[in-house]
Amino acid sequence: SGKVPVKRKAVMKRKSPELRKALELKKAAVKEKVPVKEKTPVKEKDIAPTDIRVMGPKKELALTDKQAAFWHKKTAEQGDAAAQYTLGVLYSKGKGVLQDYKQAAYWYKKAADQGNVSAQFNLGIMHSKGIGVPQDDKQASFWYKKALEKGEASAQANLGYMYLVGKGVPQDDVQAAYWYRKAADQGDTAAQFNLGMMYSKGKGLPRDDKQAAYWYKKAADQGDASAQFILGRMYSNGTGVTQNYQ
Repeated sequence: SGKVPVKRKAVMKRKSPELRKALELKKAAVKEKVPVKEKTPVKEKDIAPTDIRVMGPKKELALTDKQAAFWHKKTAEQGDAAAQYTLGVLYSKGKGVLQDYKQAAYWYKKAADQGNVSAQFNLGIMHSKGIGVPQDDKQASFWYKKALEKGEASAQANLGYMYLVGKGVPQDDVQAAYWYRKAADQGDTAAQFNLGMMYSKGKGLPRDDKQAAYWYKKAADQGDASAQFILGRMYSNGTGVTQNYQ
């Protein structure tokens, strides 16, 4: 039997400096594909005010804060809804009295039960945020609904938000769009912005870039920075509007 031939070890050829350089250049020329970052979506606005929205008396009284609180309390205790509401404002702001959100909520409730729209709205905010009362989204939506019965735009907008995210009410894009439209028609900036967002995404209503641009412009004209930014992008891309780079 013949001998099994011994396999010779392949001799590794050393690459010449020129070849190495050529390979390195070739490698450098192949660029890795950098993934395109998705644009961070504009957050849907929580249109509930950051602080309690207060609407004091239209005419300033020529009284010190303490005197104003004293006389408003006297009148509030006699059942006057406007005085009850104003006393709630004073307690929430700590004007003429020690700041006390529980007392503010107490007097807002007194006025709200008598149909004071501003008190109903503020009470909705307090329940939504758990200020002076237990946090309760159902109670918040209850008082917003009470306030919007008389056409309160901010209450309509806040109710739209609650339907949009499902706070205290079943999540419902159609209802959200409905209440945003009500508030937007009354000039509520945040509602106009959110209605534009819903048109652009086709949430709760058919997608319509022209309508989206229309409502973003309404909000932008009132100084909403997010609306101005989005509208600028829409003009650059010609989305819903005639393309214009200026």
